Formats: sequence, C-alpha cells, structure tokens
Amino acid sequence: YYTGAVEIYGFHGTVKGAGTTKTIMNLIPGIPVEDQLNNNQCSAWWRMIGGDITLSDMTFKTPDGSLVKEGFLDFYGKDLYTILIFNNYNDLYFHPDEFQKVEVTRVNFYGGYDNPEDGGYFKSDHNVLLGIWIGFDYWWPADGVSYPLTKGSYVINDCFFEHFVDAAEGFSLGEYASMVVENCVLNKNWWPLYFRANYNSDIVIKNNIFSNTETYGVNEIGIWDADFGYLGNTQILPLKPCRY
Repeated sequence: YYTGAVEIYGFHGTVKGAGTTKTIMNLIPGIPVEDQLNNNQCSAWWRMIGGDITLSDMTFKTPDGSLVKEGFLDFYGKDLYTILIFNNYNDLYFHPDEFQKVEVTRVNFYGGYDNPEDGGYFKSDHNVLLGIWIGFDYWWPADGVSYPLTKGSYVINDCFFEHFVDAAEGFSLGEYASMVVENCVLNKNWWPLYFRANYNSDIVIKNNIFSNTETYGVNEIGIWDADFGYLGNTQILPLKPCRY
C-alpha cells in the first residue's frame, strides 16, 4: 500500500493488517510539511489526534531520499519529523479535555536514508527522525493559547524499529497520561527511546531489546526534563517529576 500524508481526528476503532510481511504501508514522497507548519502542526506522515485507536499487524516504511514536498527547512532540513504522531488535541482539533487511548502492537517501522548534508541540525543519514511521537502537535505555541499537557493512555507493544534518531518519544505527558513501551526490538537508532518534559505521569519501559545503537550508544534510554520553550504556554500544577 502507498499513501501520502494521513490525518485522522477523533477515530474510535482498529486498523489491523494481515501481518508485518503482508500489510506494508509505503510513504509516497512529497509530504506537504509547509502546509503542516502553516497549520502549526509537527511534520508527520500519519497524524492521529483524539479517539480510541488500535494499530496492529502491519509495517510502516519510508523510501530512501527526501520525503518532503518543500525544500530545506530550518532545523529539520529535508527530514520528515515523524512517521506517526499521537495526541489528544491540536490547534485544528482543540479538545484538550478529551482523553486519548492508543495501542500500537506488532507493528514494524523502517526509516529510510538520505544525504546527511540535507539533515538540518542533526546532519544524519535519517530521512525521518522518529518512528512514533506522543505529545504536543504544534510547531510552536501560538500566542494567547493555553496548551494543557497530554492526556491519554499509550501502549507500544511487540514492535520493531530500525534506523531512526528516536524510535519512540514521549514529550509533554501530564498527570492524566501513561505510556508503556514493552517487548520491542530497537535496531540502528541514535537514541532508541527518549522522554522529555513529562510531569506527574507514569512511563513503563520493560523487556525491550536494543541492538546496534548508533552514534549515541550511551543513551539508549534518554530522560530529560528540559522543554526548550515548547511548554511556555502550559501551566504545570502540581509540578512533580514523572514516574518511571
């Protein structure tokens, strides 16, 4: 199967393939990241906001070369940010009080290669930086808009990730959020699992296998409280650390 950019809002249901070797989602190059950024969205292939979602028994794969429609972007260069993005709301679907539920199980993710000089800040040979991003979906906080922390239950189970900067990342998870990454294999990634600026939430990491970690091998699991200004419009009360 071949798809361009996909956006799904408020979906309640299951997308189930026939297996990781039979149902293969291939990215069609030309993702309109400029349009996404104009909508104050992260650049992504599949965007799934809100709802109760199960994805299972399939593969997501990007071809080699540039995946984006436009040319060089500040910071990202010609790289796409993520294959999948999940959050309970964004600027176009602004329902921050809703609770999102997501389970991704038995899904393989393969990131393609490109010229490192096209890679913006990272200067890597990854043409997509992340397999799964869970957290805010905005390029930068809009003036006058309050962005609560993410609310939802997120499970990544029995998945395979190869050739990403971050295989899976949780950023901006709040008091009413949890994230589980278990029974996964992570191969040839820079920072296989990364968690940033999560407060009052619960994150479980267990029974995963890390292999051939590249460049930053001492950081197979990264945990950092810095938000780099992305939570400037977010009130965090009570201010408590995330539980790992």
